[in-house]
Amino acid sequence: MIDALGDNAAETLLDIMRFVFFDTDYVAKACPATVEYPCVTFSDVTDSAVFQRALVHDGGSNVFYALTFQAPTQAELDAMNPGAVLDSFRLAGATTATEAARADDREAMFNAVVSGNVNLRSCASTNCAIVGQALNGQVVPVVAQDGDWYEIKWENGTAFIASWLTTRGPDVHVDLTEGYFDRTTGCGLVLRKNRGDTDLYFAISGDRQDDVWVDLYRVNENKPLDVAGQYVKEFIDTKEIYIHQSYYWGTWWPSGVYRIELTLDGESSMIGFDFESGAEHIIYVHCE
Repeated sequence: MIDALGDNAAETLLDIMRFVFFDTDYVAKACPATVEYPCVTFSDVTDSAVFQRALVHDGGSNVFYALTFQAPTQAELDAMNPGAVLDSFRLAGATTATEAARADDREAMFNAVVSGNVNLRSCASTNCAIVGQALNGQVVPVVAQDGDWYEIKWENGTAFIASWLTTRGPDVHVDLTEGYFDRTTGCGLVLRKNRGDTDLYFAISGDRQDDVWVDLYRVNENKPLDVAGQYVKEFIDTKEIYIHQSYYWGTWWPSGVYRIELTLDGESSMIGFDFESGAEHIIYVHCE
């Protein structure tokens, strides 16, 4: 028998015990020490048999297994070694933990940005147990895909999130105010914020400034923002020529994770950074 006990598992487990064994005497016993999950065993005796029953959590969701061992006498019941069976749950859990640890070692295929506050599941289905919640705008690393679901790194293992509740995220999520060098395109980026109205534009320089494509994606958007214009300008101090890439006046600039897509010589990178309203943002892109 398998029962989905829900969030109040401890209380529900006690209710089941009282209901099933209301008219019998039973003795509560500790499960074997190697069983790492919430576990209760109890025995009761009838005129013709000895029973030992256990409710054991499977460790992967809010599901409990009810196990019954029956023998004519207590000695024969002990010979069945029920504890060894219960230990197998610990071994199954250890396998799951090992797989989770291996998942931590997997490199992310890409990142996804969460759209809204989204439940995370223990497997790739809405029928699976909820194991956590990702928040709107949160960046999560995707290590595998199962149909319409992404398996993501989460806490000490992995969890599953519905792909339709995310947008394609950046390959990396960095602090651009500290600068970042993209090895794929060979371009360096740095963000400077000035006081003023919320705005953003790019200053693209270097020998490859005419070859690189710079696209900008706002929070949770899959289409790059339309460019209003590109103008050739000159840095005041160095006199170096650069391309000033700007966007239309009145563009809405919500706070959250923005993405920059750099494309050069057929190679591209998606770089995520945090955007905060209330300042003028200048992103310098230098490609040699």
